[in-house]
Amino acid sequence: MNGLDPSGQLIGSITDLLNNILIRASVFGVIHGPTIAAGVWAATKITVAALFATISVMILQELGVVPQDEYVAEIGAILGYVLVAELFILSMLPAMWTYGSRPRGMNNPKIRRAVAAGNRFHYDKTTDAGRYEHVGGPTQIKEQRYPQTIFRFARRGQRLPDVEVIGGRHPSNYPGSRWPPGINKGDFKPNTPTGMAFKLPADTLRLPYDPETQELRF
Repeated sequence: MNGLDPSGQLIGSITDLLNNILIRASVFGVIHGPTIAAGVWAATKITVAALFATISVMILQELGVVPQDEYVAEIGAILGYVLVAELFILSMLPAMWTYGSRPRGMNNPKIRRAVAAGNRFHYDKTTDAGRYEHVGGPTQIKEQRYPQTIFRFARRGQRLPDVEVIGGRHPSNYPGSRWPPGINKGDFKPNTPTGMAFKLPADTLRLPYDPETQELRF
């Protein structure tokens, strides 16, 4: 009310500047926010460990086990202030930056999708025709790879090998087969670093599959 804006662009310039700052801050948060939160968490853990060690020394001093040192109490006080500051910073960080925003186990959407993909591959119309209609690993093994072999496939909830040869022509006897002779058990594992690193018993064959395309890669 008490100023002049002859060009009519001053307010617009300020608004554009604020919008630019907000956009840059949002992008910075998306890119670097989790790293910042992880760094603060790491520093907090180190501070807690150092404070615990300092308090332990103070207790030993009171018991006369170690000589008195006036600096120990000062160090403990400083660490206490630092810990309070770090906890305050963590409380002020957006929820999406903190570890609480990275749910673990089945609460994590990525893990839920991976489990769903694994279940879809493990259990299909061959394991339970009354429940499923899609083609997964068992159908690919039985109908597409080894049609003359009698298999037993684990159904959901059963503590059995994913695949077990129980009769008919052994898979190793098919032309070009990579199924080793004498091995009658198989286990479906995703063709990912985690899945391929999973150790299996010596009598169980690894049957890798692509979790995205749901295709057997054996």
